[in-house]
Amino acid sequence: MCLRVTVMCGQGQSAAADIISGTYSRDIRGINLAEHILYLDSDAGTLEVVEDFLRGESYACDTAATPAEALERLRNNKYTLFMTELYLTSGNGIEVMKEALALDNELACIVTTGMMDVNDAVEVMRAGASDFLVKPFHLGDLAFTVEKTLERRRLLLENRRYQSSLEGRIREAVAELENANKELRHTKEYLENLLNSSVDTVITSNMEHKIVYVNRGVTDMLGYAPSELKDVPLARLFRGGDDEIRRLYEQLESGPIQNYEAEMIHKEERHIPVMLSVSLVREQGGGEDSVLSICRDITQQKQLENELKELTIKDGLTDLYNQRYFHERLQVEIERARRQSHPLSLLLFDVDRFKEYNDTKGHLEGDKVLKGIGDVVRECTRDYVDIGCRYGGDEFTVILPETDEALARKIAERIRTSFLARKFGECTLSVGVMTYRRDSTPQSFIRFADEMMYGAKRAGGNCVFVYQPKEKQIKSEDETPPSDTAQAAAGARGGRMKFGICSEIFKEWNDMERVINYVKETGYDGLEIAPFTLSQYVYDIPASTRADIVRYAEKAQLDILGIHWVFVGPEGVHLTHPEPEVRAFTQKYMLDLINFCGDVGGKVLVFGSPKQRNVAREISYNQAFDYAREIFEATMPLCERRDVTICMEQLTHWETNFCHTPEQTIELIEAVNHPNFQLLLDTKAMSFLEEDRPEVIRKYGKYLRHYHANDANFKGPGWGDVDFVPIFDALRDIGYTGYVSVEVFKFEDGPEAIAEKSLNYLKRTSVARRR
Repeated sequence: MCLRVTVMCGQGQSAAADIISGTYSRDIRGINLAEHILYLDSDAGTLEVVEDFLRGESYACDTAATPAEALERLRNNKYTLFMTELYLTSGNGIEVMKEALALDNELACIVTTGMMDVNDAVEVMRAGASDFLVKPFHLGDLAFTVEKTLERRRLLLENRRYQSSLEGRIREAVAELENANKELRHTKEYLENLLNSSVDTVITSNMEHKIVYVNRGVTDMLGYAPSELKDVPLARLFRGGDDEIRRLYEQLESGPIQNYEAEMIHKEERHIPVMLSVSLVREQGGGEDSVLSICRDITQQKQLENELKELTIKDGLTDLYNQRYFHERLQVEIERARRQSHPLSLLLFDVDRFKEYNDTKGHLEGDKVLKGIGDVVRECTRDYVDIGCRYGGDEFTVILPETDEALARKIAERIRTSFLARKFGECTLSVGVMTYRRDSTPQSFIRFADEMMYGAKRAGGNCVFVYQPKEKQIKSEDETPPSDTAQAAAGARGGRMKFGICSEIFKEWNDMERVINYVKETGYDGLEIAPFTLSQYVYDIPASTRADIVRYAEKAQLDILGIHWVFVGPEGVHLTHPEPEVRAFTQKYMLDLINFCGDVGGKVLVFGSPKQRNVAREISYNQAFDYAREIFEATMPLCERRDVTICMEQLTHWETNFCHTPEQTIELIEAVNHPNFQLLLDTKAMSFLEEDRPEVIRKYGKYLRHYHANDANFKGPGWGDVDFVPIFDALRDIGYTGYVSVEVFKFEDGPEAIAEKSLNYLKRTSVARRR
């Protein structure tokens, strides 16, 4: 009988984020219906889908939402398989799994997770997991993994029973060898036949660590004939030598040893990974005790582990290393370069006009370009020395250990010309080269290489740019006097689009110095501060904190752009409130905000605050308009003295009923009629307008003082579907010289990921032109 199961997760269900629906078929003939599974996950939707599916697959299945509930079930019931999520709301999946295995060492375990790096994978497997699933996963993958794990458990239990039986029979046989002489010959033949039938190597050694007996399995595993090892020190067969054997014998005093990993030495001097089971055989007749060691070759298992590690650190398309491995190795190579005073260089490059090629010829042809880069990198670099990585999208990087600037330039040029020779349409490479300096951090090292790459792109692409710290300028690869093109590129770099980021992303760090240093090292030019991250009321932020912010920023050479989210935190502020007392407090609080902005060196005060500007039901829009105008007019003298510009943000109709169109916002700006009261446009807010974003930018460009970059999905630029190339085209068309600042409203991806991915996307799209 063949059972076909189809599970669909509807939109809005919590399980839809973790389980991809699909169809899976398997033959359930011969399935042991006694298989009992327990699944632990904090997500109720995931538990329900998995339980229904596994029951449909003829397994008995229970679920638990907390570690405590899972452990209680494990104490009171016999399960064959325990599945757990790695990152639980109220605990750690690895620790729960360890407790479960302590309760039942015959339990098979599977770990599920949405994120896993190499260290996590190794830790999970070492903790006792049989396998793991990375979310989102297909139900077919779940069924296959469960079936494979249960089969592996059955084989393991059979193997344990066999091994236990074998050890017992060996002990009996060894004891019987010392019995009456009349049974000696029969016992000896029985023992030898039994031991020699095993594919494992069985060794008996005395308490002086010398080999007394070894079976024929040693020939297949280590290349020796049994007779060659009689009275040979056991240490000769182990990579750790005497120290390894001493540790084994000491550990044996606490009881039998199981699953002890070591490396044995083949007769040809190569190393064989083995799993040892070691036990002490007590001599009942007054003779000398002995040690019984059963050695299993685990070479194939180790190869599978290495293949798993390769899968977690390699990019599947190009077969180069991935970004995570790049950052790990860069840190290692920087430390090595510092310690040994060896040169270290870094190449960072991407494909010119790749987007147009991909859009025109399709993704399959685009993939061929990326695969071609992988081939070129391998051809032009040293095996087992240089580290080629796919940094993301069409960006690549190569770490060049023990490589000075001159050699790095030659390698970069070789990569560029080799790729050009493959003739992928108009695609070429822009390459940045940076040689490590002792004062560089990993972030600044990458940032300088990144700047070189963008300098090459601005020079027209298909070239190599190198940073030379003595001259403090970019030079093209050929070292000739700077051409007009190179000078133009350097000038373009000086006048490039400036990028900032908003501080609420880093609120959990609670360390402004760390935030400022990280933002600068990542490559941003400026930081916007949300006052609520420092205090509920802005006037409670002490002068010392304000001075510290200025000092940290000056030291890092980072601009403090200004402040935003200004009415988040304080109570009793409202721009259009009908009560005069509330408006009076709001006006005073605005003056406090302007002073704080000026104190920290900011130039822009962003006014969004949708709830605190909504028009109350008892007044008209025109009345609210006049209230807002009066407050802003009253703040203009202080804005002018502190050199602060209030930027009125156009929000959406579902966020507020006041100034929710560009026209209404411009009407207020013109009514206040002051150069320190201008417009802010926001990518997300413009998603709900009838006009395209570039049209809005060009239409109201003369009022635009500040721009917020994000996506319609409330995440950062590059995290959704919004294309920023036409946005940057429009900003250039109006001669915009202000900041483009990253502001997000969903923080679950983490501050580093948000900051770095958003900036990389903005830099890439800011130099691409659609027209």
